[in-house]
Amino acid sequence: MQRSLVITTCWLAIAAAISTWFWWPRDVTSPDDRLPTTESDPGLPESDLETISADDITHIPIRSPSPAAHGPGEEIRITLRGTHALAPWTQPLRVDLSDRKRKFATATRDVAINADGEGAIALPSWWQPDMQIRLQVCGKNPGYRPLIHRQHSALPPDEILAISVQPVAKVRGRITGPRGQPIQNARIAAFAMQNGQPADDMVGTTGSDDQGHYRLLAPPDSELLIVVCAMQPNAVNWRRDDGVCDNGCLASHLLPTCRAVQLTVGQPVGCDFSLADASAANGSVVWPDQTPVAAAMVRFQHQGGTRLTISHQAEVRWQPGGAVQAGGVVTSDAQGRFCVPASDASEVTLSVVAVDGTRIVGQLPEHQVTVPATPKITLPFPVTLRAIYEDQLVPHARVLVHGDSPHRARPDGTLSLLLATEAIVRTEQGPVRSAWLSLASNQLRQTVDMIMENRLVELEIELDGEVPIHNAHFHWRCTDGRRATELLTRHDTGSPFGLLLEPGDYSLRVSAGNATDNSNYLIAVKRSFNTRQTNRLVLPARFGGKFVLQVIDTQGHYVAGRCTVRGIDGAEHLLDLNVEGQPGAFAATTTRCNDVLPAGPYELVIDVGGPSKHRRYMQIKPFETTPVVLRL
Repeated sequence: MQRSLVITTCWLAIAAAISTWFWWPRDVTSPDDRLPTTESDPGLPESDLETISADDITHIPIRSPSPAAHGPGEEIRITLRGTHALAPWTQPLRVDLSDRKRKFATATRDVAINADGEGAIALPSWWQPDMQIRLQVCGKNPGYRPLIHRQHSALPPDEILAISVQPVAKVRGRITGPRGQPIQNARIAAFAMQNGQPADDMVGTTGSDDQGHYRLLAPPDSELLIVVCAMQPNAVNWRRDDGVCDNGCLASHLLPTCRAVQLTVGQPVGCDFSLADASAANGSVVWPDQTPVAAAMVRFQHQGGTRLTISHQAEVRWQPGGAVQAGGVVTSDAQGRFCVPASDASEVTLSVVAVDGTRIVGQLPEHQVTVPATPKITLPFPVTLRAIYEDQLVPHARVLVHGDSPHRARPDGTLSLLLATEAIVRTEQGPVRSAWLSLASNQLRQTVDMIMENRLVELEIELDGEVPIHNAHFHWRCTDGRRATELLTRHDTGSPFGLLLEPGDYSLRVSAGNATDNSNYLIAVKRSFNTRQTNRLVLPARFGGKFVLQVIDTQGHYVAGRCTVRGIDGAEHLLDLNVEGQPGAFAATTTRCNDVLPAGPYELVIDVGGPSKHRRYMQIKPFETTPVVLRL
């Protein structure tokens, strides 16, 4: 008991001594440990500095260097490009500078612009030449679009900051209907006229307000075609920055109109437009049993003229006489009805391009009608596919259609296809898939079960060699005509590559991958096999080299031509030199051979179109790219 008490007392004494030493105040910056920093703090005398040994360097406190000071009055010159002679830039620019990377310092400057479109930005005191600056320049001036310029870079004071501005002219007016009523949500679009004909490239757009008034900004000093279309309002009363407030679809009760104008900066042009009533072109979309097709998208268009795009669902056709005719897409309502805006005696082409919840395969027939008309479009019943595996519906199964892009089944494993032509389809999901099935449209509703089976066989491929392979290209071809190229990568070189194939006879070619390691120099190897008889292949991994070719004339210019490679066995090869897919062709530049050659001597027979061919000899080495240069 006494012994443990003594030991405990000793430990407490030692702890108290260490604590006293640690917390005892001391001068950590004695005069002997300081370096001279400024004139007001000389530090050690010069004689003492000379006697500092290497062992004393660790006691010298490290001070962070102060920022490099820059000269007073340094500034960045700024110039505006694209200013118009009739509208000089007179308003100051607001410039925001920030160094968010280091000090989070900011500065705001108002920069005056002279008659030549030039000004200067006074740099803040915290600026340094190599500092990354966040710069934002904003400005507004009559006759120009609002200016917003942003950049993140260093700002050398000896460079000029050039900022482009865009002069605009204004068109003002009011859109009214045939009875003088204001037309709201009308789309006003400007198109450039070239050789008396508009180009399908919109240069300005806006929309009319509740009273039919609009203000359009467009390029000056050029003839423009102003097109006005009545549009359907969007679901919410939301107006874009350019003034557009519609859903992109044409209204069916009014016809579009247009006018050619010449705009000038600083001289607003007044253009009022009156839209005429459209003739009746009411149609419907039905199924074979005469039930309506809701949410069917019907494209309508006129023939001839110049197509001008108003939105993704609206267009007009400009005729040489100056008139415009409406076109675009309309959607049928719950009763399958739709209405097309058209003028009397005009011919309109109608076609269904989409049906809600149904994929269309092929192109449905077109219908020509003369307005006024009440066309009825009858669609064949869609075919409902059900992807089934082991008596269960497969959600989101992949549906393949010959000649069409792949589709996906719905979460319930079904998909409706509206077949405009006969189609060959199948479903697949991972290793399971159905057989190919031929389908055609029918006047009766039908459901087709696509029974999926685990038809794929996993073929294991091992590349046996001294150097491990991480990736390679596998080109396979089946006797039924199917073919594909797959780039397979493995991180564990101890496991084989795996290919999922359907049962059948195949030919396989394994070639170099896209990596920068040894896979780049893998010599291609071929093998034929049947997946019913084998599920594992062991292929030799042999490595070779490549070459690059340069053919230069007497002036030092590259020359193109063709090259044949001849091995020691005398066999000639037209290798892939990657020039538009032509074997053996090389371009007028440094051309790399994409094929891998076994190691050994080779002869190159080079043809550049002259009276004779040129020969060069090279030695291919494993894992190397040999340069070959021919100087004519």
